[in-house]
Amino acid sequence: MKGWQFTTTGVPLKMIEKADPKAGPGEVVIDIKAAGLCHSDVGALEDPGWLDIITLRPLFLGHEFAGVISEVGAGIKDFKIGDRVGVCPVGLGGTAPGYSRDGGYATKSVTPVEDLIRIPEHVSFAQAAAGTEADMSTLHAVKVQNRVTAGAKVGKIDIGSPVGTVSDIQGIYDRFESGKLNPEIITITFGEIAEGLKELKNQRVRGRLVALIE
Repeated sequence: MKGWQFTTTGVPLKMIEKADPKAGPGEVVIDIKAAGLCHSDVGALEDPGWLDIITLRPLFLGHEFAGVISEVGAGIKDFKIGDRVGVCPVGLGGTAPGYSRDGGYATKSVTPVEDLIRIPEHVSFAQAAAGTEADMSTLHAVKVQNRVTAGAKVGKIDIGSPVGTVSDIQGIYDRFESGKLNPEIITITFGEIAEGLKELKNQRVRGRLVALIE
């Protein structure tokens, strides 16, 4: 597998290769198809304060991603090889991707079954990756679609509580499929992830930036 490795603040991400992961009990291996780029990853590269919560180093960054299950571990009953899934970024299975286990800036990932979200048929991998951070995706969708401006009166956005659960993200996916949400998504290649994070840092991106991974 290949991935963009983070070592510490102030050191650029480096593309490396290492052995493919294996699924343990209660885990699956995902062939990653899309990974969303997040400002928090820019923070990790620029601000040493982020090191307090990145408990595994080095590791592959990236906590917004989706793909296809390629291996299932013992005890998995509700998911199978070939299923299209997104991954909850908050680590409901005990470890958080991109913080305490390898994340989505890679070609493969091991994920606990508790963190899996099924992708509806008509939702793309890019949408699924962008939708995993349900609160930010919803807020951005409202701003883009409704052209919210300063001084505007808005209603409460209710997508479940607490934000970041599997059910919240599934709700975002269902809204994508129904057409009720259609945030602007800008796609780049896997090899452009490091440069894409620089674009986020310099505030040159409008919309959600998602890397497509072959």
